Amino acid sequence: MSNLSRKTPLNSFLNALTTIIFVLALVFTVVAVGVTLTSRGGEVSLLGWKPYVVLSDSMQSEFEVGDIAVSGPVDVNEIKQGDIITFASIDPDSYGEVFTHKVREVTEYEGELAFVTYGTTTGDNDAYPALASRVTGRYAFHIPRAGYVFDFFKSPAGYVVLVLIPFSILIGLQIRNIVRLVKEGRAQAAQALAAEQRRVQEMQAEIDRLRYGQTVAYANAPRRGKHARPSD
Repeated sequence: MSNLSRKTPLNSFLNALTTIIFVLALVFTVVAVGVTLTSRGGEVSLLGWKPYVVLSDSMQSEFEVGDIAVSGPVDVNEIKQGDIITFASIDPDSYGEVFTHKVREVTEYEGELAFVTYGTTTGDNDAYPALASRVTGRYAFHIPRAGYVFDFFKSPAGYVVLVLIPFSILIGLQIRNIVRLVKEGRAQAAQALAAEQRRVQEMQAEIDRLRYGQTVAYANAPRRGKHARPSD
C-alpha cells in the first residue's frame, strides 16, 4: 500500500476537523456579535429571529439571568393572552429597554393596539402596556447560561479562547495541508522524472541494440572487391 493510501484516513479526519472548527467558530462569532449589539441597544435580526441576553429574574418560570432568550417573528394581530412577547418599553423609567414578558390582556393604549404584560416571577403588571408598534417578536426558546459564555467572549481572554485559538488551529491545519500537497507534488514530480529517465534509458538501450545488430549484419555480409571477378 502506498504512503498516500495510508494517509487517506488521517487526511479525511483532519479535513472534517477543519470544517467543524471553521463552522463552529464562524457561527459562534456571528451569534456573539449579534447578542453583543443587541445588548447595547442595536437591532440584530436573522430572518426575524433575535437573541437577547436575559438581565433580570422577572421571568424565572421561563428563563433566568444569564440565559439567552430568542424571539421569532410574529404578527401582532395574532398575539393573544398567555403569549410571551419581546418589546421595547415606553415606561419613562426604562424607555427603550427591551423586555420579554407574558401577555395578560390584549388592549388599546391611546388608540393603538397594545398588550398588558407582566413578569411571571412577581405576577405584577408592567407600569405601561406594550405597544404593538414596539413589539419585536414572540419568545420561542432560550439557551441556558449562554449569556455568561458571551460575556466571557467579550473579554480579551474569551476572544483568545473562543475565537483566536480555533482560527489559529484552522490556519495551522490549512498550512499543514498546503505543505503536504507541496511534498506530494514534489514526490509525484520526482516519480514522473524517474519514470521518464527509465523510458529514455530503455529507448537508448533499444537504439543501441538495433545499432549493434545492424553493425553485426554489415560485418558478416559478403564483400566483392573492386577487381573481383566470378570464379570459373
